Amino acid sequence: MATNQNQIAQLKEAAIMAAMAAGEELKNGFYKDKQIKQKTGHHDLVTDFDQLSENAILDIVQKQFPHHSFVTEESGLLGDEENSFIWCIDPLDGTWNFAHNIPTFSVSISVLYEKEPVIGVIYHPLLSELFIAEKGKGAFLNGSRIYTSHVDVLELAGLSLGISFHQEKSWILDRLRKFAEQHPMIRRSGSAALDMAYVAAGRLDGFIEASLWNWDFAAGALLIEEAGGIITDLKGQRLNYTKKQSILGSNKHIHRELLHFFHT
Repeated sequence: MATNQNQIAQLKEAAIMAAMAAGEELKNGFYKDKQIKQKTGHHDLVTDFDQLSENAILDIVQKQFPHHSFVTEESGLLGDEENSFIWCIDPLDGTWNFAHNIPTFSVSISVLYEKEPVIGVIYHPLLSELFIAEKGKGAFLNGSRIYTSHVDVLELAGLSLGISFHQEKSWILDRLRKFAEQHPMIRRSGSAALDMAYVAAGRLDGFIEASLWNWDFAAGALLIEEAGGIITDLKGQRLNYTKKQSILGSNKHIHRELLHFFHT
């Protein structure tokens, strides 16, 4: 790739600073009264702290990289979608949890270079857990290297199954019913970014969701890859970081079996 290590280091440092600044906004606002609005329905919420978090991120990264483009959950595309550098930003992943004082949410930031992630940062502010991935350099949690799990039997796997009701409900409910019959260890934190970070750290063995935007999955996808896992769409194809995608990320042992289950 055309970027050099000094550039990558600057991108990573800025992403970390931005995630932590956003995390401070969310920590400060967690127990306060919040302005809560519906976006597309009563399960799809936005709070005033989503915007405060996004502002904190953009204040840092736009000043340092004014010629880059940005795609965020709250503001959409800022800049040229053909820019070599695009930042994918979810300032508050898990807004429903945050709005209801459930302490499971995160900040997710990824930097794409030529439409592929080179930096991924996911931050859980209440636990001060900072997940960082750099392309070709591994994945880390608070400075310690992390790896996906070694579970190689699907029936023993701990899995996160995300449900998006923007997709066909009959497909989702049918898969959920069949999956629950065979795999009782299904968990869902309410933050897709955190679930993907947990796969990277070996806390979960796999993550499946039918429809996510790049600001939801780009950082987590790089974390899983750099931790030794596999990430594809539900058809087993490489991810396209420029559009909405289905996601299947897991350790390398159960990925093929998960694909078979969800593609049948």
